[in-house]
Amino acid sequence: MKVLPSPTLQPLLCCISAPNPRSTHVSTGRSTSLATRTNIFFSSAAKSKPIDHVLKLFHLLPARDTVTWNTAISACLRHCRVDAALRLFVDMLLASSPAPDAITIRLVLRAFSEANDSRLLPQIHAYVLKLQEQLPPSELTVLHTCLLNSYRKFGYVDLAHKVFCGMPDQDVVTFTSMLTGYVQDGRHVEALRIFQGMVESGRFRLNEHVYSCALRACAGNSTLSDAQQIHAHVLKSGMASDVFTGTSLVDLYVKCDEMECARRAFLGISEPSVVSWNALMAGKLDGNEEIMLFGHMRSLGVVPDHMTFANVLRACGDGVGTEEVRQLHGIVMKMMEVKLDTFVSIALFEAYIDHGCFNEAQNVFSEMVQKDDVAYNLAIQGYNRNGHATEAVSLFLECLKMGKELREVTLSSLLKEVGLHSGRQLHAMISKFGCSGSGQYNFLLGPLIRMYLDHHFLDDALCVFEKLHQRDLALWTSLISGFSRIGESDAALKLYVRMVTEESVEPPNHYMFSAVLSSCAQIAALEEGKQIHAQVIKSDHRVKCDTFVVSSLLHMYAKSGHIEEAIRLFEKMPKRDMASWNAMISGLVQHGFAKRAIDTFQELVKLK
Repeated sequence: MKVLPSPTLQPLLCCISAPNPRSTHVSTGRSTSLATRTNIFFSSAAKSKPIDHVLKLFHLLPARDTVTWNTAISACLRHCRVDAALRLFVDMLLASSPAPDAITIRLVLRAFSEANDSRLLPQIHAYVLKLQEQLPPSELTVLHTCLLNSYRKFGYVDLAHKVFCGMPDQDVVTFTSMLTGYVQDGRHVEALRIFQGMVESGRFRLNEHVYSCALRACAGNSTLSDAQQIHAHVLKSGMASDVFTGTSLVDLYVKCDEMECARRAFLGISEPSVVSWNALMAGKLDGNEEIMLFGHMRSLGVVPDHMTFANVLRACGDGVGTEEVRQLHGIVMKMMEVKLDTFVSIALFEAYIDHGCFNEAQNVFSEMVQKDDVAYNLAIQGYNRNGHATEAVSLFLECLKMGKELREVTLSSLLKEVGLHSGRQLHAMISKFGCSGSGQYNFLLGPLIRMYLDHHFLDDALCVFEKLHQRDLALWTSLISGFSRIGESDAALKLYVRMVTEESVEPPNHYMFSAVLSSCAQIAALEEGKQIHAQVIKSDHRVKCDTFVVSSLLHMYAKSGHIEEAIRLFEKMPKRDMASWNAMISGLVQHGFAKRAIDTFQELVKLK
């Protein structure tokens, strides 16, 4: 059935179809083509009419070329109709003619970005490769840059780098985009390599964004030597006073714990923003300096934000009295004018609880507009740390009932304070609210196992362990090291054998090897120790070279009377700690090598 135009569209269609005397005077001297007249009128309609009206008109047009399709797709994006833009692109591909051009691809990449949909990016990439022979270099560079940015936005940094390497002409925009992608993905070494490539090419004038990205890469990698080299580039370029570059320098030095350099970088900024002040105040400053900076910042007319308040409040435990905390609380309330956000409330709660102001801390917590999981965990730890275990337990149980995401460290700190009786009550509540072996609080069973082992309740610890359907290496390590710690070495070795033969867990790490070798040493189990040594040799390089593992091996051989092997290990150790010296000397004494023990002791004294 033929689609008839609506009354509102009819006049426009007539204008397109009718000869237009005014449009005949073009450079060729010939009359304007139907396609050109269609595009002129459609472009005008796309800018002034509602999008539904534009789409209806598009489907009724007598002639549609690539420009027409691009105008329609662009109109959809301008009206935030991403789904309609992508549908048009699919229709264009299905129609076979006309073919998409570079502008189409740029519009579609923008649509994918706004729709947060990356499924067709590889196909778009393939289409770009087909187009590149037909496009001028400048247009191809723009298209490659759009594609690179799309890959970067979706986290496909390796694919973005592939586009980058395939570009015939890489400009400062593409270099910066690639640098940003690596920084956002946490791949700081690669980011610094890109920056080095920019510097070595000598083709580009580096801007504040490039320097900021490079400095962020140094901060993420904590590489002070690279940072100082980039700082030298910044000083040479005269951009140290730029607020973005200068703030990145401050942030970098703070993260590298170089506070004097951070202060100098801060003083070099011509007009520090609130972000600049926050970067400096996030460093390791004592409470009085933090408060002094806060006052100076306000005197200069810089308005603090929630990050500023949080930084100052968190520094209040260091040489700052309770009265100053209360004054800061008043300033915060006055300046923020509304209910405190969670971030500032947590900092204020911690400042009060660390000064022993339990009632004020409790009031701050109860008045929090939104109590997230972090707030609950910190409140429990804060109450517990300052002698309010009853309130901590009560809040912990409340969290269990509400299904909050509790941290293992929260329960660990609580169990250390409350004792076995309250620990059993917490165990019962955890079991009730999601720990039947595969529930959401499974990870909290590790601290319970450690608690039972600390009180020598081996059967209870095993009972908790056996109920678990999934046992990771951390839980096995907790159990085996616990048994070893209280002298149940035979049981610890049996558990280790069971783990490596029956369970599909990740390979033992340095903690596990140290624990099980300690058990071998306690009972002089030389043969078992040798078998574990063989496993250590086959393990990851970092594990077999770990100081704790080598010290544990040395201790095991020395206690078992295999002095020659102990000496061999001791002499090969690149770095000897006190545990390894003690193990070597005590092993020599125990097995009658008195002279060698005295010589080894004298060697230690000389080093000290």
